[in-house]
Amino acid sequence: MPSEIELPEYYKYYAATYAPETQRCSRLFPWMRPPMELHCKMHGPAHVPLWVLSGLLYLWPLVRSQLVFSTKPQHAVGLLGAPLTLDCVVYDLGQQRALLVLWEKSDGGATSALVPAASEPGGGAVQLLNGSLFFPLLRESYLGNYVCSAAAGAHGINATVRVEMAGLGRVFYSPRNQTVREGEAVFLQCVSGESSPAAFISWLKDGELVKRGKQIQGQYGGGHQKKTSGTLHLPNVTGDDGGVYDCVTSNPLLNVTRCSVAATLTVLGAPTGLQITQGPTSITVAKGTEAVMRCIVKGYPVPMVQWFKDDGLLTNHTASLRWQDNGQLLTFRNVSEEDEASYHCEASTQQEALRSQPALLLLAGNTLPLDQRA
Repeated sequence: MPSEIELPEYYKYYAATYAPETQRCSRLFPWMRPPMELHCKMHGPAHVPLWVLSGLLYLWPLVRSQLVFSTKPQHAVGLLGAPLTLDCVVYDLGQQRALLVLWEKSDGGATSALVPAASEPGGGAVQLLNGSLFFPLLRESYLGNYVCSAAAGAHGINATVRVEMAGLGRVFYSPRNQTVREGEAVFLQCVSGESSPAAFISWLKDGELVKRGKQIQGQYGGGHQKKTSGTLHLPNVTGDDGGVYDCVTSNPLLNVTRCSVAATLTVLGAPTGLQITQGPTSITVAKGTEAVMRCIVKGYPVPMVQWFKDDGLLTNHTASLRWQDNGQLLTFRNVSEEDEASYHCEASTQQEALRSQPALLLLAGNTLPLDQRA
């Protein structure tokens, strides 16, 4: 008859908490229920055969194993020809120890225990003592999915990660031209091209880094998209915000940037009343000299200025006259007798029009009134 030994007190305690007799044993030793129930009926829970206890002591740590990643592997992006490391550490909470991990390469759903061998040109891959998979020189053939796994008895754990090559595609969506009024809000939007790792987006205005407003960025589209969306929010714009804006995407690993198509922001002033702040004044000039009459206006939208000579509209197609500053300056290049006349200006928008007081242009030394001259 097999020899028997006395169970420790804590085994007796656990066994005594269950009733009836058969349930005490089966709950205490569920993986050995049939033989233990029989033995407990014959001898009671206080005595267990040595061979049973030996199996119990061997199997108990495996039954209570709980595997976790103390360092979970992460997707990695690397540069060809540069080193890359995949970290993976598995810990058994039941046995209170780290487990040996196994790395496998998975292509198209099929998993192979073969990873790039260290003897391959370029160094292949080496599993370090801490379980990490180290590539001394990353090659294009090494890209793909890798599985890190570990097991303890019937318990197992695994994780799949992807190794990708760093890259940055062209800007997918460029900001658009906009025309707004002062005080309104502006949103300029941009989407980077495919990028590994994720692209960073910044903004330029007239070639200078934008510091005003709020810049927002995040993943574009979700799922497996590798694009980054960026938005520049300019609240309460002023005339100073008008200009040419560029979206710049950059890959921090590659130290590469790409620029979007430029967008022009036009800021229109708030509508204001029309004014002629300085009208033309009468002048006397020598024959053959240059003379200037002014018609300075204010208002928004920007008013149109026209000049009249003796109430007849002047056109900007004569050799002796020149219009400047949107018509606010009328220049006589070479004053002659034909230029002697009465002049006035008119400023107008779609909503209103104003007329200045008349002003005379006279030749020096000619004392006759205009209406008496031949």
